[in-house]
Amino acid sequence: MGDNGNVPILALIALALVVLDAVADVLPDASLFWVVTPVRLVIVVGLLALAATVRRVDTSALRWRWPFDLCALALLAAAAIPAYVYDGWSEWRGLLTSVAVAYLAAGVLRSSAESWRAVTLLAFGAVATAGLTGLRQTVQGIPTGFCRGALDGSSDSCGHPDVYMRAIGTFGNPNLLAAFLVLMLPLAVAYAAGHTQRNSRAVAYLVAAAGVAGVLATGSRAGMLALLASLVAFVILRRPTTTRLVAGAAGAVVALTAAGIAIAVGGRIGVRADVWAAAVELVRQHPLGVGVGRTGNLLAARVPGDEEFQHAHNLWLDMLLAAGPVGLLATIGLTVFAAACVIRAARRGSAAGVALGCALTAFAVFCLLDNPVNAIRNATAAWFVLGLAVAAGHGVRHRRSLEVFRPEDRETASAADDHAPTVRHGASRISRESV
Repeated sequence: MGDNGNVPILALIALALVVLDAVADVLPDASLFWVVTPVRLVIVVGLLALAATVRRVDTSALRWRWPFDLCALALLAAAAIPAYVYDGWSEWRGLLTSVAVAYLAAGVLRSSAESWRAVTLLAFGAVATAGLTGLRQTVQGIPTGFCRGALDGSSDSCGHPDVYMRAIGTFGNPNLLAAFLVLMLPLAVAYAAGHTQRNSRAVAYLVAAAGVAGVLATGSRAGMLALLASLVAFVILRRPTTTRLVAGAAGAVVALTAAGIAIAVGGRIGVRADVWAAAVELVRQHPLGVGVGRTGNLLAARVPGDEEFQHAHNLWLDMLLAAGPVGLLATIGLTVFAAACVIRAARRGSAAGVALGCALTAFAVFCLLDNPVNAIRNATAAWFVLGLAVAAGHGVRHRRSLEVFRPEDRETASAADDHAPTVRHGASRISRESV
């Protein structure tokens, strides 16, 4: 698609509205008619705009994404079974909407190389809006209803004199804000790095730094771990040799094993251990799943105490409980395919591959302790980045020399070279290919 090499402006506007709605809830939630909400109408218009740019169907150009298509279809089918049994079609339609966002994002990115700059600008604006709002809440002590006194959660009562106010930004709670920021921050940094003017780049980096401060202001432990994971991913993906990739995978396995052992011997992780145990028991009782969006109430009834839950505090476990084994396998498949795509892009020297790899790594680590996609706005953001990752892994038809980590090297790039070699600047690996 995009044979003329230009971004379909209507599709880009639609994607921008979707991202703005994810960060600031700018579109009304009420249906316009039947099940058509404003955001769904915007997505459909965007997809139609992309379809209108296709002059002829080239099956070879679509073959690259069949694993994504298969996994997305399997996830929707698996979630449809409990939706039918328990009449949970409203939540299922929310999942379908999120999947459509991924296709819209992928289509926009593949339509033209210039679109990478546009989508990073969207992410930058989202980080600025959510991050600076959250930072202001903490700095000024604006009551949010959430406080933090210690990282282990032992003294989080807002009436305690030594606690600080946790930021929620434009979201409903601190963890949702932290999840959104760790997902969008690497793209915002990529936007800042793309500035050719030193002053503009410095200001953009300052805003991105405020986004990092916004994550810290949430007091989210998962968010802090996710930031660290994002930095590790950057070190690996900026020069993704086989040795580095294997070392990174081995390190992840060791870290997960150590965390599991610590939990098993009584490590302090709050109520999450009880939630996970209850989720496993519910999986045994409901092998086909209980439906998307229904896990929280069932878990609240199982876990002692008066605390309410919205999910199983682990994306993959929650998906197993919601959509059964097929839903879990589909989610794992999407995770693995996205990882393969960003690694493929990073090995080509793609700045987009590095940024998206950092974003997905951070989000995956966050989702080990939470499930932010249970909230529709975070789900929209997650599928937005997932769609970009899938598209970035296979480039665009009309490659040009565009966004790179060091803009000053762009002057040496040749726009006519489809397969431009990597340019080295000091110790950095620079690409002349944007996606």
